[in-house]
Amino acid sequence: MPRGGKQPGAGRPKEKRTIQAEKLREFLIAEVLREKGPIIEALIAKAKTGDVPAIKELLERSIGKVKETVDVNNMVSEPLHETLIRAMDKIYGKQSN
Repeated sequence: MPRGGKQPGAGRPKEKRTIQAEKLREFLIAEVLREKGPIIEALIAKAKTGDVPAIKELLERSIGKVKETVDVNNMVSEPLHETLIRAMDKIYGKQSN
């Protein structure tokens, strides 16, 4: 008889609300897949009227989210090593080299 590993019936049983949520999610997925044409058409129609959330949704779902870029060179006014020395001086007191 094998020892260890996944055993049937082992572990904490799922709560009723978890089972219901899983069934609801399955139902919603099936409905969306069945009605995806009219849903997408309605979203496109809203986007064409200038609805910014609809435009954003269409673009993010079709092209992907835009990655935010941060220029770290313009964020600091002094080199990193000077910032670290200043921080260590505050923590440990001014050290003479």
